[in-house]
Amino acid sequence: MLRKRNRAFCQSFKFSTIVIVILVSTMAGCKVKGLVGKTDDGYMNVNKIIQLNRNNQEKIERVWIKKIRGVYTFENEDIKFNSNIRIIKDSIIIVSITLDFGIEAIRLYVKKDSLVVLNRLNKTWYKGPVIEFKERYGLISEFDLLENFLLMGMGDGMVSEINNRVNWHTIDSGYCYIPLKIRDRREESFCYDINNGYLMQRKIVMPEDSINIIIRYSEYEEKDLLVLPTVLKAWYIRDKIEHRILLNYEKWEVNKTFPKKIKISGSYKRVRRLIDL
Repeated sequence: MLRKRNRAFCQSFKFSTIVIVILVSTMAGCKVKGLVGKTDDGYMNVNKIIQLNRNNQEKIERVWIKKIRGVYTFENEDIKFNSNIRIIKDSIIIVSITLDFGIEAIRLYVKKDSLVVLNRLNKTWYKGPVIEFKERYGLISEFDLLENFLLMGMGDGMVSEINNRVNWHTIDSGYCYIPLKIRDRREESFCYDINNGYLMQRKIVMPEDSINIIIRYSEYEEKDLLVLPTVLKAWYIRDKIEHRILLNYEKWEVNKTFPKKIKISGSYKRVRRLIDL
């Protein structure tokens, strides 16, 4: 019965949702000091915010999150899972999902132009171009966007645009960039912690595709001169159907080597389409 339940979960747990929640952090952490000063009119210095976050990203080359405890919520049902994630910047993202009976259910390898997905429960695997993933699951499969989500980044393409002070507002405990118009079929907004200047929320809206994505970083940890989020909440909403994730990270390493080779058993059957996994 348990296996059937988790097999059904595996089928409903969309791969786009899995990728959204691959983020880098730990459970316990020290408080991050305030590093960004305010201007005379009370607003944070936009250039300092940008530079602070970019400097942090440039220090990160690879991360191995060895132990993650998460909760996936869909249609008012909470399902607990464990995971570990390996990230090599500008290269590959590797995700392993283990369900409550202790067996790995899914392993996902994402590169800029290709991906490999293993379904351990069905003993099937898929390899193909990222474009198929994107066409089926939307923009969340874009590698650069995924990497920015994972590494708490905003992307170089937004830097010049967000320098426009007109679009910045103070909201609750955050200092937020809110665009005035849709750009490239999507609207992106960013909120930074008003005390320390680090990214606290990123939101993407695609009205034409009825997609909303929200990534919220509620706590941070400073380790080896790097700052990473420690508690994450994520929402992926498409056509008014909501998937929600809560993640807590318990063990991780930064800028150390780790295995990245893809190993596929000869007993696994290759499928030609993602939908057949």
